[in-house]
Amino acid sequence: MKKLKCLRALNLSFNSMTQLPKSIDKVKHLRYLDLSYSLKLRSLPESIGNLVCLQTLKLKGCKSLVSLPESIGNLGCLQTLNLTFCESLVSLPESVGNLNYLHTLILTFCNKLVFPTKIITKLINLKELDIEGCKAFEDGMPVGLGKLLSLQSLSSFVVGNNKKDTSGKLNELKELVDLRGKLTIRNLGLVKDAASESNETNMRSKKHIQDLSLLWGIRCSDSSEYEIRKSESLVLLDNLCPHQNLRSLHLEGFPGVRFSDWLISLINVVRIFLWDLPNCKHLPPLERLPCLRVLKVDHMGSLEWMDYYENIGDVFFPSLEELVINYCNNLRGWQKNANETQNHLSLPPFPRLSYLRIDNCPKLTCMPSFPHLVELELGGGNSVKLMLETCMVKHDSSFISPLSHLKHLWLREVTGIEAMAVDWMKNLTSLQSLDLSRSSAIQILSRHLQYLPSQLQELKISFNDDKLDLWKHTQGRDPPHALSSLQTIIFSRCRDMKALPEQIGNLQSLRVLEIRYCPKLESLDEADRCLTNIHTLRICGCPILKRKYDPDRDSCKSFSSWHTFKFQYADICCFNGKIQILGLIIPFCKMLNPQDDYFQKKYQRWIKRNVAGIELLDLLLVWNTSDVITSLNLVGASFQSLQYLSRKKRSIFKITLTQY
Repeated sequence: MKKLKCLRALNLSFNSMTQLPKSIDKVKHLRYLDLSYSLKLRSLPESIGNLVCLQTLKLKGCKSLVSLPESIGNLGCLQTLNLTFCESLVSLPESVGNLNYLHTLILTFCNKLVFPTKIITKLINLKELDIEGCKAFEDGMPVGLGKLLSLQSLSSFVVGNNKKDTSGKLNELKELVDLRGKLTIRNLGLVKDAASESNETNMRSKKHIQDLSLLWGIRCSDSSEYEIRKSESLVLLDNLCPHQNLRSLHLEGFPGVRFSDWLISLINVVRIFLWDLPNCKHLPPLERLPCLRVLKVDHMGSLEWMDYYENIGDVFFPSLEELVINYCNNLRGWQKNANETQNHLSLPPFPRLSYLRIDNCPKLTCMPSFPHLVELELGGGNSVKLMLETCMVKHDSSFISPLSHLKHLWLREVTGIEAMAVDWMKNLTSLQSLDLSRSSAIQILSRHLQYLPSQLQELKISFNDDKLDLWKHTQGRDPPHALSSLQTIIFSRCRDMKALPEQIGNLQSLRVLEIRYCPKLESLDEADRCLTNIHTLRICGCPILKRKYDPDRDSCKSFSSWHTFKFQYADICCFNGKIQILGLIIPFCKMLNPQDDYFQKKYQRWIKRNVAGIELLDLLLVWNTSDVITSLNLVGASFQSLQYLSRKKRSIFKITLTQY
């Protein structure tokens, strides 16, 4: 280490050492030390405290690290301490409070870490504090957090249970006016006195916060206490009014019946996500928000009308592009009239809506039309008949045929399939992808697919029967117009299917075949006629197929007709016979260490089995370190051309390797 005394930066990430050498203090001028993903590192030496010039210490992903030395408090120049995913770390020394120049402390997902959080309040120059998933803050924030006036980034503020009155109240946020980026406030359901605990949060002055999540979380088991907090919830929500610069709002678990008025004053908000609001019966007039692009309404069991207040004006969601409504079992329509009825023509159309998902809203009978829709998903008991009435609405000011822009259609367990008119199918002139699940699949394929004017590129099917016809036998062997150019077909969760449809062999344009979780599927013989054209096969969750085509079995069956294909990692990973592999994709987990035993045992064995002996291979590695390249020296193949994809740089490098 003496020879490195002038070293300024040292990167020892992804190493296998169990302990940092005690002589590390000989590198006296070291300013940057990265030990990230040193999976076997258990501790740091006390001598690390002698690195008085150290400014950055990264220990991200050191999952065996148990503790930090007391001497870490001597690092007077330390500015950044990153302990992300230190899963075994159980404590922090109190000397951390001496790091007066520390401005970034990251404790993300330190799920065993417990220490007196009061230490944090001593870090007067702290600018960034990330405590997402850190156990030490599960019971609340420390009293005095509001003194950290330099704080700019706070991942979460956790409301404490106040049993011992040792956690800080929401009013600790008052002086933190420089907070920016994203802020999540958790356990709002534990606030006992909304008026006194939140009246000085000063959220309206925090103009740099772009993304705000308000989560009520735990509900009181005592019904009387729950009613009290329910009645105070609107006061609490009023006190948490954000600045108008807010771009994203996530509201979860709010027990109130109605919303605060400030919701419709967020003139710059782009995204609103409302989830699990059990008592809310209607929404405020969100259609007036000029910048709103994404609206998600999920698990609102009491919601009856989307808009309750007054007649809809000229401004109607001018920027909305994505609308999701899930599990609103009592939702009846968009706007409540005096007679509680409404027709589609009385509502203005969505001017820019391109994505619509409606799932498990069985009572929904009326929606504004969506002439520019590109992607539509319906599922969970929704009636196709009622939705089709909306789809077919054509306003006088529009020359666009209904659903003529639709490219992706997803139908799952919908009702009223028999009501799908031929005229409706004929409007789908741009449809490229069709996803059919359960009973919808069989009925649409047998009755309606022949009327589809567009040529599908992708078809995804999920059904419960043991067999399926892709089209009627009366139409001949050749596929209908809609399937004549099909390039991708996916069979997913066909739990009783024993064989692929015979007609798949007639799909000569097919290039990608994907089979997921079909446990009774016994063979791929039916697809043999089109296999010469297929270049990508993905199979997972098919145990019978895996046993049948397992290369380690003497009775392994091969595909003689397959000569050229691209292969992605799946349960079936090798075929007998002469195969020229043009491309290989190996999916690495983003936290996987190539030197880890998991990588060595599973991926290296897989690569050896499937790549050995191939003379030319373009290998696409999804990883961010050259360790993967060097670790392939056990393969025994000659790589003349290799592509290396860097996750960080998002670019591809050509690397030439010599024969091993």
